[in-house]
Amino acid sequence: MKIDSIMNHLPQEFSTQTPGPIPPVNHPDLPLREKAVLFFNNTALAEEPRIEDGNLMLPTAPLFREAGISLPADVPAYAAPAYIREALDAEVWWDKPEKCVVVTCGSEKNCDILRNIGGKLYMNGKPYYEISFNKFDLKWQLCADKFPHNEFRRPDQFSRGEEALRQLHEAGFRSIRVFDNILGGPETLFDPDRRRDYFEVCDRMFDLCDKYEIQVVSCLSLPTDIFCKYLKDESGKYVSDGTNVMDLICDPGCPARQHMYEYIDAYVGRYKNRRTILMWEIVNEGNLDADIGDQIKRTCYSAAQLGNFYADCAARIHAVDPDRLVTGGDGLLRSAQWHLYQSVMAGASVDWNKDTLEDRLNAYWVLHHGVDAISVHGYAVGYPDDAMCRYDRGDGKYETVTWKLLMEEARRLGKILYNGETGDAGVDTDGSIYRNDNPARAITRDRFLTEIIEAGVQLSHWWAFHSDREGFTDDRDWNICPAVEPNSLAVIAAANQRLRARYIINYAASL
Repeated sequence: MKIDSIMNHLPQEFSTQTPGPIPPVNHPDLPLREKAVLFFNNTALAEEPRIEDGNLMLPTAPLFREAGISLPADVPAYAAPAYIREALDAEVWWDKPEKCVVVTCGSEKNCDILRNIGGKLYMNGKPYYEISFNKFDLKWQLCADKFPHNEFRRPDQFSRGEEALRQLHEAGFRSIRVFDNILGGPETLFDPDRRRDYFEVCDRMFDLCDKYEIQVVSCLSLPTDIFCKYLKDESGKYVSDGTNVMDLICDPGCPARQHMYEYIDAYVGRYKNRRTILMWEIVNEGNLDADIGDQIKRTCYSAAQLGNFYADCAARIHAVDPDRLVTGGDGLLRSAQWHLYQSVMAGASVDWNKDTLEDRLNAYWVLHHGVDAISVHGYAVGYPDDAMCRYDRGDGKYETVTWKLLMEEARRLGKILYNGETGDAGVDTDGSIYRNDNPARAITRDRFLTEIIEAGVQLSHWWAFHSDREGFTDDRDWNICPAVEPNSLAVIAAANQRLRARYIINYAASL
């Protein structure tokens, strides 16, 4: 049975979005915290901590209650962190600059799950900070024996992938971002034997990451026409039902969406209890295809349609795995992201005028209202010569997007900022791409890393760690390879340590 596609009756040329008034964008605009807030195992408590004679004091009754322990009769209403640590066998963290106290007990002290607590990333009761790498092609490399990949044909691919994880571990990195997309086509979804093979190779990848204590941001790449291909033709080959990726994204009622749900249930359900998973990601850079159909003469979805798709995917993932954070996977906002959306809603030609700061918040909310973390891929952040990193300050002049601005925007919206891809390539002063072996690259790289650290960006993944793909010799401009550029790896490893040393400070440690 062929299903009618939205492509057969587009509401406007090159767009799946029906023109009309823009719905109100009621995004939050959270103020800076004025009073200290107390969390117990990720839950904000109504009672506030106190500062008495310069010392942090914590309310005992609610903490004992939440821990399920009877409050001793002689305990005062407020006690020092040292008492709470001992009495509740708790981790007590006092983030003094952020006015946030986090008390962590029981299994939460060693669950290795990344949490958003009070607007910051925590794991096991401690703030989480890392600059690490995209090892984006790890899955293709490790699974090439059963799911052949044209760029991975060497017989030693598995051992080479394992060697990369070993090198990352020894350099002090504990997370990577991986393109964790479906392998093998629709047969993986509908053929039991092929699905079994698929999960076996995925198990293999996650087992290896566990061996080297590396957690994974899993980019699931959910917008794929594989979910549309569930019918069989006369030869037994799986074919489309007449719909495509645009239907999957824009039509919640299409059969492809149901097949996507089934895959989420199976895949996320299989790995939700593994420490390997750091965060789930929906797709890579979906926002860059939003509302530009008229420019590229190809049908595109709108920012609102993509944001609703993200929200639906995140809800399904959270229904299976309520603990892990979910991000969309977007690149940096286009400098005209809101204007592009407005023009499509008006049924007009694309508008590339630069957004204001309020426009940027509107665009972020439309895209990311349903996910936990705002994703950016920051390659030229802070560099005034890059047109993608500008906004209209309101007087006809432009300002540069900085890491501090991105952090502030995420905070105001109550979201985490995740820098899913980042790097200094192409942002030097003369506009050329520095090679990793160019001595001048070190200056640019150090400046770029320093600005990330100064802004307090908690999680960044550099593009990218060494790829063994065949036929991609130009990847040297992007890949850090210890055998070729050991100094580059050392520089990023040192930046990772600088980031942690600067921010992982517990002001309650001695109290």
